[in-house]
Amino acid sequence: MPIKNIIFDLSGVLIDDVKEVYSGYMHLFRLHKIKKITLQQFKDQFILPYYIFMKKYLPNKKIAELKKQYYEFYNKQNYKPKPFKQVKPVLEFLKKKKIKMIVLSAKRQVFVEKELQQFSLKKYFTAIYGSVKDKAKVINKILKKHKFNPKETAYVGDMVHDINAGKAGKVTTIAVLTGYQSKKKLKNANPNYIINNLLELKKLIQHSS
Repeated sequence: MPIKNIIFDLSGVLIDDVKEVYSGYMHLFRLHKIKKITLQQFKDQFILPYYIFMKKYLPNKKIAELKKQYYEFYNKQNYKPKPFKQVKPVLEFLKKKKIKMIVLSAKRQVFVEKELQQFSLKKYFTAIYGSVKDKAKVINKILKKHKFNPKETAYVGDMVHDINAGKAGKVTTIAVLTGYQSKKKLKNANPNYIINNLLELKKLIQHSS
């Protein structure tokens, strides 16, 4: 059955911010005298909710304190996340194919909208769901509200919890390797497809037509 609707995660899928976030966590490691891990080790170990990852390395620290330290450092760096270079061409291709697109992200709604607006990406999406704590629940909400057939809908994410949420909604799950978790970790989640980047999404759509 052809894919007519695509739900996208934001960070690590549309927006390239992994190295900046990794730097923020490594600042916490330095601050609390924890041995640094590599970016690859970070991708192998990072999970959401983020506090589970924090508690693994800093079990005796209060999450509120760590979060405050993280954002103080992050904001001082003046980081400017940017879209992956293939994002606009792929979204334009999907638009021409009349595929309905939605963003679903755990990132705060205000930041999701700000980033999409800043990079002229907002126009491609039917709806934007940010500040999401339970993606499985919201995927089901999206399917009902927008009258999407699960068999004609795909969810593109970069983490295991994205794949699990997609499976809960009985949609096609597509794991992309540009984000926060490694291929090994994502492969173990058994998504329907694994792609290296969004350019490969075009091929999947063409083959599903």
